[in-house]
Amino acid sequence: MPGGRNLNDDTRSDTDGSTIPGNHTTPGRIVPVELVTRFGLDACETGHTTAEDPGRYAFVDGDRDNAEIGRGGIGRVLLAFDRHLQREVAIKELREEVVDETQIARFLREARVTGQLEHPGVVPVYELGHRADGQLYYGMRLVRGRTLRAAMKACEAVDARLALDARLALLPHFVALCQTIAYAHSRGIVHRDIKPDNVMIGEFGETILLDWGLAGSRDPSEPVAGEKIRSSRMPVFGGGVFGVGEDLTQAGDFIGTPAYASPEQIMGDQDALTGGADIWSLGAVLYELVSGRPPFVASSVHVLIDQVLEAPVIPPGQLDPQIPAALSSVCVKALERDPAARYADARELAGEIEAFRAGRRVLAHEYTPWEHLVRFAARKKGLLAAIAGVLVVVVAALVLVSLSLRAEKASREDAQAAMQRAEAARFEERRERLRAGLHFAQGAAEKAGRLLAERRLLSARIYAAAALVHNPAYPASPLADDRLAAGDPAAAELALESLGRELMARSRAAVRLRRVIRSGDPLNGVAMSPDGAQVVAVSKNGTLLSWNAATGVPGFRIKAHRDTAWAVSFSPSGGFLATSGRDGRVRLFRAADGVEGASVGAHQGDVFALAFSASGEQLASGGADGVVRLWRVPGLEPMGELRGHEGAVHGVAFSPDGKRLAAAGRDRTVRIWEPGSAGDPLVISGHEAVVRHVAFSPDGRRIATASYDKTVRIFDALGGTQLQVLPGHEDEVLQVGYSPDGRRLFSAGWDRTVRLWEADGTPVMAIDGHAQAVWGGAFSRAGRLLATAGEDGAVRLWELVTPSPAFFEPGQGYLWSIVHSPDGKELATAGADGTIRLWNAREGGLKRRLEGARDLVGEVAYSPDGRTLASAGYDGLVRIFDVLGVRSPVVLKGHAGFVRSVAYSPDGRTLASAGDDGLILHWDATGGVLLAGLGKSGGPAVRRVVFSPSGHLLAAACGDGRVRLWSPATRNLVREVSVGSEMVTGLAFSPDAGTLAAAGMDGTIALIDPASGVVRKRLRRSEQGIYTVRWSPDGRHLAATGDDSVVTVWDTGSGRPRLVFRMAQSVMAADFSPTGKFLVLADSRVALTIPVEFGALAADPLAMLEQAQRDAGMVLRGFNLVQGP
Repeated sequence: MPGGRNLNDDTRSDTDGSTIPGNHTTPGRIVPVELVTRFGLDACETGHTTAEDPGRYAFVDGDRDNAEIGRGGIGRVLLAFDRHLQREVAIKELREEVVDETQIARFLREARVTGQLEHPGVVPVYELGHRADGQLYYGMRLVRGRTLRAAMKACEAVDARLALDARLALLPHFVALCQTIAYAHSRGIVHRDIKPDNVMIGEFGETILLDWGLAGSRDPSEPVAGEKIRSSRMPVFGGGVFGVGEDLTQAGDFIGTPAYASPEQIMGDQDALTGGADIWSLGAVLYELVSGRPPFVASSVHVLIDQVLEAPVIPPGQLDPQIPAALSSVCVKALERDPAARYADARELAGEIEAFRAGRRVLAHEYTPWEHLVRFAARKKGLLAAIAGVLVVVVAALVLVSLSLRAEKASREDAQAAMQRAEAARFEERRERLRAGLHFAQGAAEKAGRLLAERRLLSARIYAAAALVHNPAYPASPLADDRLAAGDPAAAELALESLGRELMARSRAAVRLRRVIRSGDPLNGVAMSPDGAQVVAVSKNGTLLSWNAATGVPGFRIKAHRDTAWAVSFSPSGGFLATSGRDGRVRLFRAADGVEGASVGAHQGDVFALAFSASGEQLASGGADGVVRLWRVPGLEPMGELRGHEGAVHGVAFSPDGKRLAAAGRDRTVRIWEPGSAGDPLVISGHEAVVRHVAFSPDGRRIATASYDKTVRIFDALGGTQLQVLPGHEDEVLQVGYSPDGRRLFSAGWDRTVRLWEADGTPVMAIDGHAQAVWGGAFSRAGRLLATAGEDGAVRLWELVTPSPAFFEPGQGYLWSIVHSPDGKELATAGADGTIRLWNAREGGLKRRLEGARDLVGEVAYSPDGRTLASAGYDGLVRIFDVLGVRSPVVLKGHAGFVRSVAYSPDGRTLASAGDDGLILHWDATGGVLLAGLGKSGGPAVRRVVFSPSGHLLAAACGDGRVRLWSPATRNLVREVSVGSEMVTGLAFSPDAGTLAAAGMDGTIALIDPASGVVRKRLRRSEQGIYTVRWSPDGRHLAATGDDSVVTVWDTGSGRPRLVFRMAQSVMAADFSPTGKFLVLADSRVALTIPVEFGALAADPLAMLEQAQRDAGMVLRGFNLVQGP
């Protein structure tokens, strides 16, 4: 498999510390020196593609050929649906007939270079993988829109006199293209194939540069693997005649498109091929944009090459006198054959275009005296008009008074017009700033959404806050602009989504940064004293370092080992520190002052792991010789050894009772011994690569393991059965550990992240912050802090905080219903798995399960006293459960087909149910006796029933687009209301009974006066269906969930949305807490608690951003996150 890596062959050296100068090249990619230094030469020389998850992507009709939306020379692009992230994506795959290594390398390079460039102008790459048959592909964001070529072609359809103006209107996209190239050059990347066909203009105005397959390093000493560089003056091309509109990329040995390629690129002069080649290509694109044709046009490729190399560039102004002379000069300067005479960089070229658009001086243009005069007059119109007015007055005074008055009036009008033009210019300049801010906000919001889906909550919060800072439609933004907000609903919607993402990221985060301690040395291990007062770490240069955990003040700094120190551990009492290293020794120090107490030559080669027994009387060590040895503390006298591993031992751990000892090894196994017993160890297999670390749960019943196969696994510590596989890390996992209470688990890895998990394997969040691999981590004994240490030389102390509750357990199905108990202490969820779960609403713990339904449960409802719970199910039955689970459920039969809804009357005496059979059944809630049947069997399906707060009305949402109101007392139909939708799905009375909200599958909500049946107001969010509506307890807000994966909270007074939460999939259920401070949302199989903070709409986004950066220990520089000070 090209670029693949076999994890079964672990080749990483634990001792590799080499430094490689310059950039390093591997087949199909360019690796900057900082990445080689950071991750090691071996990691950077070995390409890696991920094996495809066969069930991840869905294609039209299940056929990839039907999903094709684009095709190129070596690849094709498919439209796919990502089942994991629940969104449409684009999949670019290498065409099956492509077997040439150069083309394969180009495809890999395109994916990797595109993935390295994180910028709004570069499409994000989500995955680089290979299928079972070896075919390469990568997944990326689906960009809808048209190419710059198509946009320019559309300009030809307008009147010839207007074509130039239409093309010049595309200049903002050209500026954005320049900024993208400037960013790529700053990262050492030259695109080498810039042309209108490779520039995409998105539906929302974004400008995306595509096809980085020919990208190369700006360093001329580093040729890209797979390229052919000819020494002859004239490149060789295949035969045939080429039209100017054809794509000539990679004709013969030349790489690029001749119509847009620089002379040095055509000549294959690698030494001269720097960022200047892209400047020429940008100039060629600009030339075509302003003139309507490329700078050189020929009937064959050979003639075209000759023109590029020899023919003079005709200024665009000579082709069309209407083209502004300043723009013509910019084109000519960008197309200078001498690279040194062109613009120094793409940012300078962008600045020239922005200067032209703002009416400022263009440096490339030599202005004539007349042009200077015109420009001066344009800038000083008010002054000249005033002078002219004075002269007119003087002359007119000599002639007659009437002419004077006329001249004075004309002068005032000219001055007013000049002021209006100046104001218009200032407005245009501000509008461009606002547009730039909005484009940044769009990119930041999309990034926040992607990070939120990946549970990288601290980073997501930063980008969400940055989106609010830069969005002019956000009222508290420094760029806030009422006119833009009123005229651009999408920008206002983006602000609400960004606010929702900030709230979700902040409320779900389980940690925040307390302190960063920088050591100056790459760190391998970290430990915290039992009292939490001291933090220690060991480094790659063999140093043992100590700090005060509360203040970060350094303590002792000791050279503990001649070479790398691998591990450090506190004794349970906190009195001793043990370290181990590459020199094969184990050392014991006094923790208070670092005085050495004992030292022993423990192993042949590296000693990778240490662990104290619970009593502190024994110390276990594991090393490269594959042996586990036991030492008596404090003298380090040998007590025995344990053998069995075939290869190095990387991790050791005592069980909490000290009776068992686990070891993790390079042979991919974990072995658990009972020291002193003659029995064989328990051998646990399952990992596909080196097992790097092992940890017992506090109760000793489970062990967690970390492996180079990128997974954390949880096993039964007594029988060895694998219980959970926790994927998520993007590279090797280096350490794992349980929190003292056993409720949480952390893992750390080469992907620079620390991940938190619930003990049952549910992911909590991924923690960014370290700049390099994270080698160590440790919880404080009180469980309030987590210390992590990495190759970046930093120890980060994370404070564990309580996130808003999430309600989930493994095996839980897609959620259809969420409801709080009347007292708000309990939350009931139900869905596709047929189980009703009752949770502690404040803490999130599962209290009990109510089982009995044979299939999906569509809705649940508490009785007013909270003692019983009714359910409606797909099995056609209504069940009434005893909440405490003491009595068996009462089963009510009467429906034929799916029972979709159930509701208690306000007094709790009766129960209403409704379903697809068109019936509304009214039951005695105590005995389950059927009181009446409303509706008509076989009539329109009834999707929802609700009682009015007084109990005098029973409303039904019907499949024929009507809401029907019944009197439960008389059983008469009181009123029918047509809401304009084909099907009514959501229904809810306001707390004061004055409004009935009815939602339909057309995406609208009708607010109905139940007394008259009049629709007072309509709320519209999208064209997709709404499933559930819920009123806030104060009746001022309405939450709506729908098929568009969005939950919207409306202000019903103004009819405007106040909060928007975008989830992973269609949202079937939501419910306000009785206090109205929280909203619980169904996000697929998980119920999430989100704080409802309407005051956040006026919050200062700069303060939000600053706080988010402090909590993460990172700051936003441009569009990238870097470590904070």
